[in-house]
Amino acid sequence: MKKMDQKAKTKKLSPSAKGTKNFKKMSQLLNAKNFSQKTETPVVLIVCREFLDILGFDEIINDNVRWDKDQWAVSPATLARSIILTPFLRDDKRCPLYRIEEALEGLDLKLLFGGNYLRSDFNDDHLAKLLDRIAEAGSTGLFSRIAANSYVNFKIPVSHILHADTTSHVFYGECEVCEQEGLKG
Repeated sequence: MKKMDQKAKTKKLSPSAKGTKNFKKMSQLLNAKNFSQKTETPVVLIVCREFLDILGFDEIINDNVRWDKDQWAVSPATLARSIILTPFLRDDKRCPLYRIEEALEGLDLKLLFGGNYLRSDFNDDHLAKLLDRIAEAGSTGLFSRIAANSYVNFKIPVSHILHADTTSHVFYGECEVCEQEGLKG
């Protein structure tokens, strides 16, 4: 009877849930590095995608960044996602803008970005235009909205410990030398 109950439970699991049953084998494969990042989409990219979804990233970017659909086939948020994912696209964690298109080779773009995109949609010209448009929209305000969403969605307590002082001290002009005894400077 127990065998039959286990089979019934297993049948109800999704294919991805069934695949997680064999952690030892998956761990051995990962440790042996018997996989290629060029032919498989790393899980870390999927996790990052999910976090961006939780933060409402696409809505914030697309609602605030000017987009001319005749110039780009890809939304500003999708292009911005490709930039955010760059540290995870290569082993050395460094991927310049002009190489993002190349770094996406072999990855499942539909899985990552949710549309039928070509690698060429993520070329350096499009990414450079996006950065110009983000600057135009106000990068600080966009960042603030995304950061505020992270506090709300991940229930991060706001306290006096989380503090940022952006005051800068700048001095211009001439200064008289102090004649006071024992004072240097």
